Amino acid sequence: MDITLLNNEHKVRVKFLDAEVLLAYVPRPKLREIGRVATCGTLVGGKEVEEYDPIEAARLLGRQAVLGWEGFTKDGKDFPYTTENCDFLMVNWSEFSKFVSNTAVDLIVLAEAARAENEKNSSATSEQD
Repeated sequence: MDITLLNNEHKVRVKFLDAEVLLAYVPRPKLREIGRVATCGTLVGGKEVEEYDPIEAARLLGRQAVLGWEGFTKDGKDFPYTTENCDFLMVNWSEFSKFVSNTAVDLIVLAEAARAENEKNSSATSEQD
């Protein structure tokens, strides 16, 4: 595997059910930052206790990883990508949140999806010739 991908933004369209989601690779330092932001401290009995908010972490990860999508509908109408719609799916649809969480942090999965997308695009181009 070409590790130069680690130095660049890596974005790829990945199939999710009947839709395609444009995902960006989220490196470990960014994941740690998301975890820090999603953790808040409160005083309990005079002692500070940190509490991790997995819902906030999912929302923040979605904002970092999901760059767009095609193919989602709601009530028979197109459900376009917006930051708010992404927040909604990351917080309310566990399968989507798991998909983003598992895929956006795995450079190998993203590289394989990019390779498959390139093969699909090149075969479509050669069919047109």
